[in-house]
Amino acid sequence: MKAESALSLLTELLTDLRQVQIQLVHWLPTFAARVNHPGLRHLIGKHGAESSAHLVRLDGLFSLHDAIPEEGISKAFKLIIDGSDNEFPGNADPDQSDLISLIQMLRIEQFEITYYEIVARVAEQLGFSDDTVMLQEFLAERDSAASILRDLQSEMLKNAFPTQIPPEPLFPD
Repeated sequence: MKAESALSLLTELLTDLRQVQIQLVHWLPTFAARVNHPGLRHLIGKHGAESSAHLVRLDGLFSLHDAIPEEGISKAFKLIIDGSDNEFPGNADPDQSDLISLIQMLRIEQFEITYYEIVARVAEQLGFSDDTVMLQEFLAERDSAASILRDLQSEMLKNAFPTQIPPEPLFPD
């Protein structure tokens, strides 16, 4: 980073977030097509739609600041996507494949949550309140999506490994 001012620092951070959203918009449909579980496929599709909306709103921030984002990709995020593509077990049990896909989606969510949190905090500390509000909204969406994925994970673990996960007691203590 070579920030010359508070605005240029924020612009660099927003550019990287924008690049992540572009990568997600292109990658998520392919990823969703590999998933068998309808609920997970729906969540991935919803994430893609939210990424498209985030991209439009991020472009609005660039217009507000009279700034132009650099084109390119987020190298850090590319590593996560490439890792997800390399780990996909094409011919494995469908329930296990879906579980691995869910875990990969949680990695993506956590990356976005961390990055939105960092950039929102920087925007707030630099006094960019419009940016802060928008980034906090994005962060809340990602937190909610991660929570839903974590809830789904329990079901998918039981489906992937039914004999290894004991059933919940009928009458808990």
